[in-house]
Amino acid sequence: MRKEVFSVGEEQLGPGRVSFAWSPKGTYLAVAGSKRKVCVYDRNGKLYDEVALPQAEVSGGDSHAPSAEALSWDPVHDQLAIMPSGNTFVFIWSPDSREVQKIDSEFKTQEFTTMAWSKNGMLLAMGTGKGNLMIYNVRERKKTPYVGKHTRKITHAVWNKDHVLATTGLDRQVALTDGANGETIRSFAISDDPYDLCVSDKKDDGYSKHEENTYSLNVGRRTLYIMQYAFEQDGLLEKPLELAFLEAYGSISKHLWFGDGYILVGFRTGKVVVVSSHSREIAEEVHQAQYLEVLTDMAYSQAQGRIAVAGSNSVRIMDVSGSEYSEVKSDALDLDPGVQVEQVGWSRDGQILTVSTMTGQLFSFLAALPVVFDSHATKVMYLTSVLEVTIADMSSTRAPPVKIDIDSEPAFCGLGPSHAAMGMNNQVSFYRLSGRGGTKVASREYMGSVSKVKLNDTHVALLIDERVLVHPIEIPAGRAPDEFDAWLPPPGQQQSVTSIAVTDKFVITSSRESVIAYYLAEDCSPVNEFRHEDGAVTRIWPQPAGSRMVFEDDKAQLYVFNPVNDQVLPIPNFSSRCENVMWDVADPNCFVVADGSGLYTYLHCPVSLQGAKVEFISKQPLQTSHSPLLCFNGSVGCRLKSGALDTVVLETHRSLQVVDTAAAKGTAPKRFTQALKLGRLRAGWEAALQLRTPDVWSQLGMAALECLDIDMALAAYRMLGDASMVLSLEQIRHIEDKNLLAGHTMVLLERDTAQAQELFLRSSLPKAALEMRKDLKHWSEALKLAEQLDPESIPVICKEHAAALEMTGEYNKAKAHYQQAIDSLMGILNMDLETSCRSGIARCTLQLGDIRQGRSQVISINSTQLYKEAAHILEQLQQLTESAEMYERAGQVSTSKLHLQFAKAKEAENRFAEAAVAYEAAGDMDSVVRLSLERLNAPQRAYAIVRKTRSVEAAALLARFCLSSQDFAGAVEFLLLAGQMDQAFDIAQGHSEMDTFARIVQSTAKAVDYKRIAEYYESRGEYEKAGDMWAASEEDAKAVQLYLKVGNNVAVDKAIKVVERTRNHTTGVLVMDYVNEEVDGSRKDEYRFKLNIAMGQYADAARDAMEMARLEQEEGNYRVAHDKLFATVQQLESLNKAVPTELMRMLSLLHSYTLVKSLIAVEDHMSAARMLVRVARNISKFPKHVVPILTSTVIECHRAGLKRTSYEYASMLMRPEYRNEVAMKYKKKIELMVRKPDKDADEAEEAMCECPFCQMPGPETELQCVSCQNIIPFDVATGKRITLADWSECPKCQFPASARHLIRILATERRCPMCLEEVVVDAVRKVPNPVEALRKKQEAFAGVGGA
Repeated sequence: MRKEVFSVGEEQLGPGRVSFAWSPKGTYLAVAGSKRKVCVYDRNGKLYDEVALPQAEVSGGDSHAPSAEALSWDPVHDQLAIMPSGNTFVFIWSPDSREVQKIDSEFKTQEFTTMAWSKNGMLLAMGTGKGNLMIYNVRERKKTPYVGKHTRKITHAVWNKDHVLATTGLDRQVALTDGANGETIRSFAISDDPYDLCVSDKKDDGYSKHEENTYSLNVGRRTLYIMQYAFEQDGLLEKPLELAFLEAYGSISKHLWFGDGYILVGFRTGKVVVVSSHSREIAEEVHQAQYLEVLTDMAYSQAQGRIAVAGSNSVRIMDVSGSEYSEVKSDALDLDPGVQVEQVGWSRDGQILTVSTMTGQLFSFLAALPVVFDSHATKVMYLTSVLEVTIADMSSTRAPPVKIDIDSEPAFCGLGPSHAAMGMNNQVSFYRLSGRGGTKVASREYMGSVSKVKLNDTHVALLIDERVLVHPIEIPAGRAPDEFDAWLPPPGQQQSVTSIAVTDKFVITSSRESVIAYYLAEDCSPVNEFRHEDGAVTRIWPQPAGSRMVFEDDKAQLYVFNPVNDQVLPIPNFSSRCENVMWDVADPNCFVVADGSGLYTYLHCPVSLQGAKVEFISKQPLQTSHSPLLCFNGSVGCRLKSGALDTVVLETHRSLQVVDTAAAKGTAPKRFTQALKLGRLRAGWEAALQLRTPDVWSQLGMAALECLDIDMALAAYRMLGDASMVLSLEQIRHIEDKNLLAGHTMVLLERDTAQAQELFLRSSLPKAALEMRKDLKHWSEALKLAEQLDPESIPVICKEHAAALEMTGEYNKAKAHYQQAIDSLMGILNMDLETSCRSGIARCTLQLGDIRQGRSQVISINSTQLYKEAAHILEQLQQLTESAEMYERAGQVSTSKLHLQFAKAKEAENRFAEAAVAYEAAGDMDSVVRLSLERLNAPQRAYAIVRKTRSVEAAALLARFCLSSQDFAGAVEFLLLAGQMDQAFDIAQGHSEMDTFARIVQSTAKAVDYKRIAEYYESRGEYEKAGDMWAASEEDAKAVQLYLKVGNNVAVDKAIKVVERTRNHTTGVLVMDYVNEEVDGSRKDEYRFKLNIAMGQYADAARDAMEMARLEQEEGNYRVAHDKLFATVQQLESLNKAVPTELMRMLSLLHSYTLVKSLIAVEDHMSAARMLVRVARNISKFPKHVVPILTSTVIECHRAGLKRTSYEYASMLMRPEYRNEVAMKYKKKIELMVRKPDKDADEAEEAMCECPFCQMPGPETELQCVSCQNIIPFDVATGKRITLADWSECPKCQFPASARHLIRILATERRCPMCLEEVVVDAVRKVPNPVEALRKKQEAFAGVGGA
């Protein structure tokens, strides 16, 4: 529970029990103690009035009892009825006049014991201690007594909304009385004394149509009676339903109704039980709990959805606003020990909880702050106590709150950038905000009641009696407060203002006359006025800048209004009662509508393909305890009923608010979707960069086009790789006219062309609509547009339209449009267009069957092309004579039928050469072959034609000719073309033309054909050819045996290829055995290498390659050995097989030797010396050239300044076994070097280079890391370790090389030192992530099993 608002002590009320009652509006609190007076306080605890009570007329009462038997407020007019205890009258006190009216009893000597106001405040019922009833009509000031309603004291009375009065008394009777005439409707007996009586609605599937038709009564503090009254026909009161509770619960202290037909029963033992009046669960305990040890009173606040349970010195609060009931432990209230609670009650708005005691005390606590708040940008101002206002920042920065102490509880407030205003009725105080507090700078009383106040940085606008007053917040010293006042609307305009808003620049008003007006805040000059056609405008919510606004009309329909162009858009998918509209401070196009139970998120798209629109994004539920205040970047700041603030993140923005990088990656798909829905294309781009899928780029591009963001669309389609879309967008990205841009975009997306046309016509370039229709060949629409936009283009459009109609066979319409095109020229000289249209008319005339007229038109035009077209049309119409004439005029005879007839005629005339030409023109190539063989003696021409046409009939004819002329090879060829396979085989077999047969059938033969050929060759001893055929028929074993039987190099290679193709182990072993036994020398190693590769035995192949290289190396053929190893490396890597380490070491050693010459050529003597030292350390592997290598090592080391190393190898050369072989020109120098060494010679340490795998430094010529044991790739340009910073590759062989050193060698030699291929310097590129590439390569080798 919050802090105490006020308290009243024993000295004011007396030492006894205290009773109280809050006025219906929560304005006044009436309190009665044991002193004979009633005190009336305002909400802040200030004594408003006192009503003195006379001494009791009936003695014998409890001296500690309240002086008023009952306090009851008129529910409509805020009049207080006071029933003094022991008296025969009632006082009615009016708060406006503070006058007291005395209502005397019509029953003398009978004190009043209970009273109750009717629901409409017109009737006051009073019961007496003798069981009589009196009803007082307030309007008529008429008293009506009713005798004998009860026989003993009336203890309780309650009205329902049907003006039926229920009373109960100590006579143990319940009576229902008609308030209109005082007649008793029904009465019935109860089993024990009554204690409290309530009326409410019983919730049932088929309950009465009358409200408040169910009564509940505490009978004997043990049983709860529930009675339903139904006003049907003669009326009836259902038999009471008796609810009994466990004995352990104790006696019932009180019960009350709450919520949707639920009853809370409180027991003296502190136990509370919730039961339902629903028929299906009426016998069930919905909830039960033990909150106190002793319970004396309970009170329900409908406004807060809470129940106060009081007993002993404690008050506990139950939350019953939802379906689950629970204690609000943070609001528990404990008074001083020894204090006993008498009564507990809420103000109507639930903001104040009042507790009275049995010892003359009353306490009022702030249970919930008044709903007084305002917001500006990300800040919200709200009450934190009755006399304190807090301004909190609800953005992510969470600046310290500003607290302002105020003089009185405000009814309204306003917040601006640097000021705050609070007030009530016609008084308003203004505060300047600074630091964490505020200073009052002005306070003013106005000539009317203020209902709303809005501020910007300098001015305030107040809504006073349906007009708006604008003035500066801070008035200069010495100036009158009203000197700068300006009233809106200006004089002469009759408008009843319903709502106001203020932005930095504008004051905005709405009125019952349907007008939304914008005024400059500085001088109140009008800026814009808009009249809503559908009714009065009741509320407005402008965007912070004022450039957009949501408004509500008197039909509760919401709209978005654009004051720039007076455009109004209805808000879709919302039919509830709007409570608040919040524009997102961080997003000028997003706003949220709240209806009390949910939040509706919308996006206003001022620019899109469809024009301005409002899109519904989503709806999410909102707890009833939350009142939305403002929205910032998808977070809705809410005020809770308790007065605290809370933030609700919109589901539409949740993923966009993820800050953690790791979490952001996981939510990228959802962030992307939400960003597109909210039109946040930049956020969508960032999410798309993480997803990088074609679908994502396509969606982003489409969303950008919908928003006409061409730059973003270009970026998305570039990432998608859609070149055509990128090129198209590049052509329109410069367009600034939104209508023109939207039109082009719709055409690009193949959307509604009618809408695109409308956009073009509204743009600055309406001719674009015509161009669109022309491009799309929509000639009818183009013609209509041309009449308005470009009459000069009508002839061309008519001509194109006619051509389109002619193609579809609509010749009449086409002819008419051709004629229209000619007529539209109107004297303009355009011979090409006119000729084209006249030609079209001629064609259409022929197509329509008017041959004579059409022929005449064609001849008059005299166009070769038109003659051809006319001839074709006439031929289709079977007008062959006319067609022939047209062909003749065109200078050709073009149809096959005519050519064929012509050819036959020439052949009949024995003009065979001309006939052959005509047959060829007609496409009858078989006749050409026939004439070439039989008449023209041109067999070679026949051969060429048949080989091209592959005609079966012509091939058979030609085969017979070849046989007759003893050309058996030709006969075989053409028999096969004729499909006579067996006959061709017999001729090939009989005349030794099997090679021809095999060559021709190789691509089409079946296995059985290959076997026949193979058997033929094998029978003739042509084993290699037989092997080829067996291999083609997949008889691999026979093929290999025959290849090995031949035994030459070609045959063995073919056998190895068979093994490679089949991977057959048996045939592989067969070939390997042959190689080992029958082949000698280097050829054996070569074959073994090829065979191991073919069989997939890559490790053995590598060993064979090293053996071959070793033999060449021992013979001094270092380049040959180098090339063999290099080729092996290339072959293994092409097969994704790992290269053995030993092979790479051998290659690096040989490369070190072959590289020396290139290094010396570029004068890199240090690198040359290091390579020679590497070779010299392995000199035993170079037996043919020991002395020359050592000599070169001594010389280069001396040149490079490596004098100790030079001396070392000079000493080796002077050994007896080498000394005599040293060349004479170097011998003396070397001898002198050994005899007189430079003992103090310094030698530079070898440079260190980091391992690319573990970054451990090591000597640059050492190719194995001592730390991670990885073999480091060597630089083919230096032979040393390669560095990450300068890592490149040879473009031809992909061996690693230092870019700088490789370019240096290429500049001199133009060849890669490893593969000796020519390389252009510009082709050398650095590798961006070489270590990762190496690891992937190693993983690939491991994945396929290695070598």
